[in-house]
Amino acid sequence: MKNKSILHFIAGSAFVCVLASPSTAERILFLDASAPGDDPENQWNDLSASQYHFANSVESPATYNAANGSYDFETSNSLRGTGDSTLFDFDTEFNETDGIGTPFSIVAYVEKVPVGDRGYHILSKTDEPGTGNWLGWMLAGNPDAAGRYDFSMQPGNNADRLYARTDDGTSGPMLLVVTHDGSGYEENVNWYVNGQGPTSKPYREDWLVGTIVNDNDLVIGSALTGPAPENTGWSGSIYFLEVFDTVLTEEDVTARWNGGAVARVGMDSPVVDTTTVAGTGVVEISFNALNGTDHAVQYTDDGLISPTWTTHSTITGKGKTARAYDVDGSPARNYRYVLQ
Repeated sequence: MKNKSILHFIAGSAFVCVLASPSTAERILFLDASAPGDDPENQWNDLSASQYHFANSVESPATYNAANGSYDFETSNSLRGTGDSTLFDFDTEFNETDGIGTPFSIVAYVEKVPVGDRGYHILSKTDEPGTGNWLGWMLAGNPDAAGRYDFSMQPGNNADRLYARTDDGTSGPMLLVVTHDGSGYEENVNWYVNGQGPTSKPYREDWLVGTIVNDNDLVIGSALTGPAPENTGWSGSIYFLEVFDTVLTEEDVTARWNGGAVARVGMDSPVVDTTTVAGTGVVEISFNALNGTDHAVQYTDDGLISPTWTTHSTITGKGKTARAYDVDGSPARNYRYVLQ
């Protein structure tokens, strides 16, 4: 499903971005704790067309925090994905079968609470052998410094792997983005923190060989990537997670950060409208709608300083472009859609 959302004036030349999101990327995972689904204690719903929902651990569940719009984790907590895990294999050009890599981007809005000297798994897809010699990939916080985060791919042992680190993490809620072009080379891993980047990489390894594909599910939090007690998960809060099947550009990341006003499902979508068009006419509001999710199309005639928003219509998404028409529309009227 494309994540491009546009406002298009039929009787004019305006073309205005409504939701600050990547214009060409396919979002294959979208989890937002401000809109977790009907049973948040047990399942965190994927809002993308993939419908790759996450089941909360029975033995050690993360805590759903409605007031904070987050899932709160201690290091033993985890959620495990359900659905087609092959969407997240992200093999590289070192794949001995076809040599074609899969580009991807991971966006994580998180807040870390440092605990002890162990790692902090955010998101991983590994075969979980519990030995340290795993097959797959992992995004994690590093315990050696508060602002340190790691991304790694391992084709079977600790010596043959891709490993890229940033030290630029911050305290408080943080938008962390990592991208990779599918080549399997560390130089093509980029980090962004709070819209800034690519950041420096103080430590790196570029020894990857072979495929990283495995049959396991995607896991948020604790996973069996090393011998006990190294199998530690996240410590702190996770607000939302997104995965794209392409490389987000610096412009995409800057738009997602939105000057620090990071847009979330349960919050009002930001409106960007600097266009003026003479005359009035029918206005078409079109956007690529999330499957099964209600979208309230709203307008205001007040400008964007303390506006009052009026709902024009509500549309249930079918995972493709949705359209609404305002017969009283004008260039002075601002529009947005809000996911219910």
